[in-house]
Amino acid sequence: MDNYTRALTLDVNAENNHQFIKAKQGDLTLRKLAISLLKDGVMFAPSGVAKYVFRCAKPDGTAVVLEGTGSAAPIEAAPSTGTYTVTLSEQCLAVAGRVICDFAMMDSSDNVLSSADFILDVVPMPDIGNLVRSSTEWERLNEAIEAAENFSEILADILFYSICCSKYHCSYFLITTLLRLL
Repeated sequence: MDNYTRALTLDVNAENNHQFIKAKQGDLTLRKLAISLLKDGVMFAPSGVAKYVFRCAKPDGTAVVLEGTGSAAPIEAAPSTGTYTVTLSEQCLAVAGRVICDFAMMDSSDNVLSSADFILDVVPMPDIGNLVRSSTEWERLNEAIEAAENFSEILADILFYSICCSKYHCSYFLITTLLRLL
């Protein structure tokens, strides 16, 4: 399945108005954010960055911190283009509501430069746990045909045994066959 990547431009001067990104609760690893950093409206790619960090404060009072770069890491950095791609983890989208996020860079002395905040508006997934699965007319028709075929096979068996068997065997067969129908 293809990834869904949403482009997002953030200013390190924290001058952006809060941007809202919609996402669905429970989506797993296919949602990505392609973050472009600006400083006063110009592409920004700071030198000396030792670590990139994506931070989320979820509405349930817990936080998610994604860090690291590389092929298996949650952040792919392309400083030459000023673009950083973050793969949203399961925990980023685990709680419905407004998730406050930012992107930060740290140098080797743990000095931090953060972007403006933005909001992941996590839309709740439908709670279908206790609901009856809806079916189409086609599914119902196929189920009815299958039930009729099974019933006709059982009736054919009953007819065969009632003609060919003694009363004792026939009675036993009829009882077990009727129990199968229930």
